[in-house]
Amino acid sequence: MSNITYIALVRDHSGSMRGLEKAALNDYNLTADGIRQSVQEENQKAYISVVECGVGHTATSRLVNVNVPIENLPVQKEYIANGAATPLWDSVGMAIEAIENNPNKDDLSTAFLVMIITDGQENASKKWSSASISAKIKELQATDRWTFAFRVPRGSKTVLTRLGIPEGNIMEWEQNEKSLNEAAVVQSSSVGTYFSARTRGVTSVNTFYADPGNISIAKIDNTLDELTNKVQRKVVSPHQDGIMIKDFCIEKFGKYAIGSAYYQLTKTEKVQPSKDLIILDRNTNKVYGGPSARSLLGLPLSGEIRLAPGNFGQYEVYVKSTSINRKLYDGNAVIYKN
Repeated sequence: MSNITYIALVRDHSGSMRGLEKAALNDYNLTADGIRQSVQEENQKAYISVVECGVGHTATSRLVNVNVPIENLPVQKEYIANGAATPLWDSVGMAIEAIENNPNKDDLSTAFLVMIITDGQENASKKWSSASISAKIKELQATDRWTFAFRVPRGSKTVLTRLGIPEGNIMEWEQNEKSLNEAAVVQSSSVGTYFSARTRGVTSVNTFYADPGNISIAKIDNTLDELTNKVQRKVVSPHQDGIMIKDFCIEKFGKYAIGSAYYQLTKTEKVQPSKDLIILDRNTNKVYGGPSARSLLGLPLSGEIRLAPGNFGQYEVYVKSTSINRKLYDGNAVIYKN
């Protein structure tokens, strides 16, 4: 067994989360499932600790799980949001303390991941101040073994970057159920990509989250090659359901060469380093490609990654096909480079 990771999850249980309990419960269980699946697929080991932030009328931080093997972490059955305030820094400090000292702490291949979800900002900590938690976070990040990933209300990013959190490790969300459900999907995908990186020996990341919804057209034009006039796009019809990609391309484009066809990402999957990406902007119908596609989407520049559809805002992602027998299904799209 290689690559041990100690994980701490900080959940916001303050009263401002009232009305979001169902989505928050789903978010937590989806994150846990993503970790469980990832470590199993990547043959890794993970221990998880859970901190509840802002519990009850005293708004305390409560440690409810300590370094539990991920396979033994129970499914959460309920989520109660009744706290009087948000002791965010105390909760983050408690998470750090829970996983910092362990039997594998001196093994340089051991990594630490702290994930925080909150719909509010710090307003009740007693043990940790913004200055002390910032110093601690910077100290740990300097070891290149710690990753801190925050999901916070829109407008909170500046506070966290001042603490030393990389922008790529911060995701802002609107304080409503729809936004939290969307953020949960991104979180699950990001966890998968993180553990794929762990397989390659990576012990910390500064692009845990991708936020392609904020990518500007100008940035795309300056970063990627526009391929709009150099490609064709066709969609699989109902009668072609289950067709092989080679047969589909010959039928629709009149030819097939390995590496020229890109299939639409329609389910979560691993993407090998050799597979380039193409991006379709649904708003403009422009198509872009080039070696910077991964960077633009906030993904690791090298190595195997895990991608999930629905994480990329207005952009559809297409993956280079390196086979002749990939099956395509009704509604799937293919882009072919001429």
